[in-house]
Amino acid sequence: MASSHHRGYSVDPADRLQPGEPSDLIPRSDLLQGGYWQNIIDGLVYDHQQAIFQPVGGMDQMARAFEERTRDLITYNARVTSLTAQDTGGVSATYVDGSGAEQQVQADYCICTIPLSVLSQVELNADPELVRATREIAYAASFKAGLEARRFWETEEHIYGGVTYTDLPIAVTSYPSTGQNLAETGVVLAAYQFGPDALKYSGMTPQQRLTEVRGMYAQIHPQMQDEFISGVSVGWHRVPWALGCYAPYTDEQRQGAYAVLSRRHGPLMLAGEHISYWNGWQEGALLSAMSAVQEIHGAAQAG
Repeated sequence: MASSHHRGYSVDPADRLQPGEPSDLIPRSDLLQGGYWQNIIDGLVYDHQQAIFQPVGGMDQMARAFEERTRDLITYNARVTSLTAQDTGGVSATYVDGSGAEQQVQADYCICTIPLSVLSQVELNADPELVRATREIAYAASFKAGLEARRFWETEEHIYGGVTYTDLPIAVTSYPSTGQNLAETGVVLAAYQFGPDALKYSGMTPQQRLTEVRGMYAQIHPQMQDEFISGVSVGWHRVPWALGCYAPYTDEQRQGAYAVLSRRHGPLMLAGEHISYWNGWQEGALLSAMSAVQEIHGAAQAG
């Protein structure tokens, strides 16, 4: 009975003379064979702490707040094709606008936030050491799929938030942490993949992806087959302005290419998650942007 207080009961305790019924122990062999022990530590790593928050409305509210304050300074639908940075001549950037016309802008300094996966394919006329470094980092693959359905995981299975680890190709799934007991439908993160499976699913058509993900998710929650409403998927290697999820580094690359990428090269500095030790996190991108602004400001003041 004592262990059921942690594991859960077969019949919950109630009032008066209803002490509840303990649940059966899960056989140790099942726990070991299922690989459960491999994920115990995941919720305890430094960047997955319990005291964690999210912006109301989703993580893109961070970018939207920045846009709201800088809207008049942004040129939308601009694909950079070349970037030239000279120690004494400032920076010039050539881009193709939404109409397909080629444009050029010049500035005294530039903070470039283009991912290395894209920047390495842009004509970069800058410090040769920097150019070489941008081409040395292969971006990690990742794939996500969300499925919208009636919130059966709450109404029928009493699941409110949290994740499910699987041994299926869909890997990790999670349940929405908003709209609980309020909304009739919700979107579950039905697949979150890295590595070879992420590349495989990124190569599928959007409809093929959802069909595969939905079928595997139904092995965990059969209700998804009948309750499915709509879905969406993202393969980062197929996103033109990302071409990958994040920049992983080996220890050797941190000492070599990363050190070069982190430095100021005349009027040019890079920023983004790839210029931080918080790979793949918005925090890393913001920290590197702030340090770039500070260094560029200092250089400008020094004349």
